[in-house]
Amino acid sequence: MAWLLFLDESGHDHKQMPYEVRGGIAFQDSQLWSFSADLCIYCVNWCFRLPSQGMNEPVREEIRFEFFDWLRDLQYHGAGYRDGEVFESWGIFFVPNPYGAGRA
Repeated sequence: MAWLLFLDESGHDHKQMPYEVRGGIAFQDSQLWSFSADLCIYCVNWCFRLPSQGMNEPVREEIRFEFFDWLRDLQYHGAGYRDGEVFESWGIFFVPNPYGAGRA
């Protein structure tokens, strides 16, 4: 069993805080894919918006700057088929909160 250690020294914000930031995370190699999936979902949730599809919540600009173009290009868009009908299909789409606004 191996452990993976990732260090991040990118948290430099001299405008609001005059401190250098270093962070790290360690986990077992068997958790790598789960962690990768969680990280991808986090980026999608905080930076990917399509206002024309109802996705108009606030974004984290530092994540949007880094990942939006990549996610837009990665997203599947094509024809979907169901019961003999053809419809426009997207890999990332908006589903309204079934519990109502402000509830998880």
